[in-house]
Amino acid sequence: MKKILTMLFAVACFVSSFAQNRVSAKIDERTELLSVIFRLAGNTEYNRCMMPSFARATDIYFADYKEHKAVLFAQKLALEEGIGFDAPMSFALHLKWDQDTLTLNPDIAENEEYRDRWKQKSEEQFLRLINQFYRETRFHDFFLAQQETYLQAENAMQEILNKIDFKWFETFFVPTDIEKNNNSYNLVISILNGPCNYGAQLPFNDGTRTMFSIMGCCDADENGLPSYTIESVLPTIIHEFCHSYCNPLNMKYWDMMRPGAERVFKKVREEMSRQAYGHPLIMLNETFVRSSVICYMMAHYPEISLKSLIQDEETNYFVLTQDYVEALQTMEKSREQYPDMHSFMPKLAEIIKYFSFREFHKKQRNELKNCAKITCNIHDGQKNVPAGETEIIISFSKPMRPGIALGYGKMGAKFYPELIKKEDSNYQWSENRQELHIFVKLKPHTQYSFSILGILYYTEDGYKGIGIHYIDFTTGN
Repeated sequence: MKKILTMLFAVACFVSSFAQNRVSAKIDERTELLSVIFRLAGNTEYNRCMMPSFARATDIYFADYKEHKAVLFAQKLALEEGIGFDAPMSFALHLKWDQDTLTLNPDIAENEEYRDRWKQKSEEQFLRLINQFYRETRFHDFFLAQQETYLQAENAMQEILNKIDFKWFETFFVPTDIEKNNNSYNLVISILNGPCNYGAQLPFNDGTRTMFSIMGCCDADENGLPSYTIESVLPTIIHEFCHSYCNPLNMKYWDMMRPGAERVFKKVREEMSRQAYGHPLIMLNETFVRSSVICYMMAHYPEISLKSLIQDEETNYFVLTQDYVEALQTMEKSREQYPDMHSFMPKLAEIIKYFSFREFHKKQRNELKNCAKITCNIHDGQKNVPAGETEIIISFSKPMRPGIALGYGKMGAKFYPELIKKEDSNYQWSENRQELHIFVKLKPHTQYSFSILGILYYTEDGYKGIGIHYIDFTTGN
């Protein structure tokens, strides 16, 4: 979702602040601890930190603990039980402090979605090892040493958080009076998560529920301090909080949704699995959430192209997006018929049941004819690329709108080429806007990795570039 709103660059100045918000952005020592352990364990998603100075400080401090029992057990959990991505963060939130010791929070009610991920025996064994790691590494000393960075991150994120209309969640999903009175929101920053962001919810025994948006996506500014932008962060926050509404609804009505979801998933299984959405229910959760975010954006930023938002998701194989968005927008206009989201779930089940892949592919083929093909002067797998100051040249089959969308490659931030500036910019478009020249400095005999986010480029007549292109290469002399 980070890339869903590139178009917000043009309308960010129209964002207004919502005074009713009382949601704070905080660093949480529990999630920091779990992030470090799974980083040391080698989980890719915890080794994509986008703030080099913080990653370096973490790696130096914990360099001698890569073989700690907690780290080795985390590796076992990842390998044998599939624990990764949001699962470590969810586990962290199920803990509470008893002085300097973490314990399972008995006030949290049993949750089926959480228990599907965490076996009780593994949970208890891992908790003992985590406390050992916490004491033996003097983790709290590291945590205190990073307070300046943490405070900067909290302040920067809070500026974004204040611009979110949290009342929208209630008017859109229309929770019951009990749910509405007992819901609360929290945003947790976890810098080591890099571009990964997660949603989680905690149901408590007293009937209250806390919804979490766990945010990575932290860049470094020109001074090396944490930085966030409206374009990349605001829709992601909405996305993660939507999970706390959408996931339980899909779970409650799963028997009704399942036949259609399994039929659709069968067609996109490979593409979904590559994005870590390897189950029909998870695919449906993501579809529901992403479609809901589009409804939020259209309600608050009508200047944005609805077609472009939908295309972003369809390019990622969320094939139900257009049908979902159209149906949800109809629901908002028909509150007498659909007073809340519970009453609307049968309609979503009907959409899945009758979804036509033939019509979808027909539409895609028609749109593809107008999209821009993309090539690059450096090819994936190329060896002996000349070192020194040079250019990455991206060519397009049609004239494009100005901008740049270059991302980390499959090997992560560590292997991203060093960008350099010429005439105050690190890139330049050709006069006909069909070539993008990116200025880089490459070391000899070095591996590099980057990606061209084709779907974030737009032709002059409003169509996209084709695909995401991953390029790994090695320099020579």
